[in-house]
Amino acid sequence: MRQVLSFVFASALLIGGLYLLYMELVVASVVVGKLLLVGSFVAFLGAAWLWADFISPLLRGKSN
Repeated sequence: MRQVLSFVFASALLIGGLYLLYMELVVASVVVGKLLLVGSFVAFLGAAWLWADFISPLLRGKSN
């Protein structure tokens, strides 16, 4: 159960950060630099979490 919640939260961070970046860069009429920084940071946290807990162990052949 812990791994499912971890995967859901990490995926939500990644998707939410990428969505914020997309909305700020493509849709918004005025670009706010702070939102770009926040979106990048949140997307990075989600990607790093997914990499450390799920992708890297799969590539190494280890399972929990």
